[in-house]
Amino acid sequence: MEVKECDDNLDEIIEDTNVAKLLRAYPQSLEILVKYGFSPLQNPAMRKTLARTVTLRQAKKLLGMSDEKFEKMMEELKKLEKRD
Repeated sequence: MEVKECDDNLDEIIEDTNVAKLLRAYPQSLEILVKYGFSPLQNPAMRKTLARTVTLRQAKKLLGMSDEKFEKMMEELKKLEKRD
């Protein structure tokens, strides 16, 4: 899978959204991600490295997150789109 360089533009939050791109577009998403188990993102170095190369879907697999928990997280993240 090709990893594209991040920018601040994010049309829609989907499973294939790059984590770093999400964090740049919606800094408040960090709190939601950490709440759902993405605790390595609390480390700024991890946000600069790992987050650049991982999508939400890939992170779900890495963390062994259930489909139900992932869907709840996605619902919360999508609420951020409506605040803009």
